[in-house]
Amino acid sequence: MTGLREHFAETAERAKYYDLTGVVHTARRRRRMRRAGAAAAAVLVAWVAVAAGGFHSASGPMVTVDATGEPTAGRLGWLPATFGVPDEPVPLPGDRGVGEGALVYCRDTECLLLTSDGASYSVPGQIWGLSPDGRWLIYDAGGAMMLRLLTGDRVEPVTAATDVVGWSATGATVVVRQSGVDGRVTVVDPDRGSVVTVAVPDPGWWQPKGLAPDGDVMLAPRSSFTPAAPSTTAPPMRSTTAPAAATTTEPVAAPPTNLDFGIVYVDPATGGTRGHPFPDVDEVYEDWQPWAALKVLARPATGSVVFQPGRRVTTDDTPFYTAGDLIEISPETGTALRRYTLPEPSSVDDAAGELVGVVPEGILLRWPSTPPRIEVVDPSGARHTVSTGPAGVELRMVRGGTRFS
Repeated sequence: MTGLREHFAETAERAKYYDLTGVVHTARRRRRMRRAGAAAAAVLVAWVAVAAGGFHSASGPMVTVDATGEPTAGRLGWLPATFGVPDEPVPLPGDRGVGEGALVYCRDTECLLLTSDGASYSVPGQIWGLSPDGRWLIYDAGGAMMLRLLTGDRVEPVTAATDVVGWSATGATVVVRQSGVDGRVTVVDPDRGSVVTVAVPDPGWWQPKGLAPDGDVMLAPRSSFTPAAPSTTAPPMRSTTAPAAATTTEPVAAPPTNLDFGIVYVDPATGGTRGHPFPDVDEVYEDWQPWAALKVLARPATGSVVFQPGRRVTTDDTPFYTAGDLIEISPETGTALRRYTLPEPSSVDDAAGELVGVVPEGILLRWPSTPPRIEVVDPSGARHTVSTGPAGVELRMVRGGTRFS
């Protein structure tokens, strides 16, 4: 495939990033991207058939990384360290570029775009996403979804799209879908002008989450289940009759409440699928909720996949669910590589760090504190505050984010 996969491979080789001191480095990465032999048409409908036994599990030691310490000051070159809210924001101009976007923040009912140079702009419509490279903004203007090039004046309509699912790990490729149409998603690359439609297997069970580093569409369990037929792609379920550690790969007609977390990957070029369950789930949490892992992100530097399950916390004999620790897994095998333990809230009102992005320097967390802040968790577990917003605003998304991130 000369479109999406070539784009990912070239981007991975050229990509530059900023470390926490603002020094530019060139990322040395192996080519992890495999190339598809079949050429992609302008529009491809991939009807997916998943063979029995398509899941592969692997076991191995999971490294626990302590990320409970107090954050220190840090910096990302593309993200302003702090910013203010203008009394009368300037409208996003339509005849010129404004530079790369950094994040989207909201006050009351209005959401604004913050660029890397610290300027704020109002957008003519609801903001749905900001690309990982900061170049493309996607918003809904009068019921039509539009892709706007922030470094120029191009505006590209996105046909039949009402929801942004996710982005590629580094570039401008976005996955969108039409509301109410669960059986397919559309992969749009505005730089190359390619549009690829991909079928979602077992849409009653799975929801799309964006793209893996090799260009495959990532699927994760739905946050709510309404399947009409047994699933042939679901990962092993915990058996209701065998010991607690036992699993079964038999298709089931309705999802159990303790469906283990898993990921399915769909190749846009061929429709082929692969997948794996998340192993050793009980080693992560004694009681966790996979439905709360609403964000699944691929790391651009390593190719691994990061997600954040829900965690049950009990304070004053009252249980509640909040954002849990960060889990990093291998996309090839599903092996749990790292668990980053985050501070546990001491009360229902305490803020918890929420996964909002991944960058070569680490994992981005949003803290809905006062004032709100964005942190980077580096590979050692140290947390660095890289941006602080004014009190009274919500930091909605960073680069690579979507409306519901």
